[in-house]
Amino acid sequence: MRMRSQKGISPVTGETLMVALTIAAAAALAIYTAGIVKLTERPAVVFNVEARAIGENKVQLKLIHNGGSPIIIDELKAYAENVDGLMREAVLIKNENLLLAGQQAVYIFDYGAPPLLKTISVRIVHAPTESILQDTKIQVRS
Repeated sequence: MRMRSQKGISPVTGETLMVALTIAAAAALAIYTAGIVKLTERPAVVFNVEARAIGENKVQLKLIHNGGSPIIIDELKAYAENVDGLMREAVLIKNENLLLAGQQAVYIFDYGAPPLLKTISVRIVHAPTESILQDTKIQVRS
């Protein structure tokens, strides 16, 4: 039997494959790093905030989305001023993941004393950008 010398693929084909492999690896790396690093900007959104006393020491904060961009509810933090004058975080009562115009998110806040007919400060913060979306004083209704 006679052995034939086996040659590899042509140099042009080899170079083309190496370039394609490099581009594919760079694209995969770009997609991976884009998932890790999120570039977020402050959303343009308008809220109407209502406060209502529930129970003895609790205040229900209702955020009503009045326009602007949709916002992911988990990215919002609501703070309210308690009886000591300190800003404390309110607890979200989950209802949806995305807040669109006309929809609302409800938070419960422990005021620390009967909050009837009090004016409290409420601050809505976009957590990823740490920007204040709204800072307002509202009357607590019964």
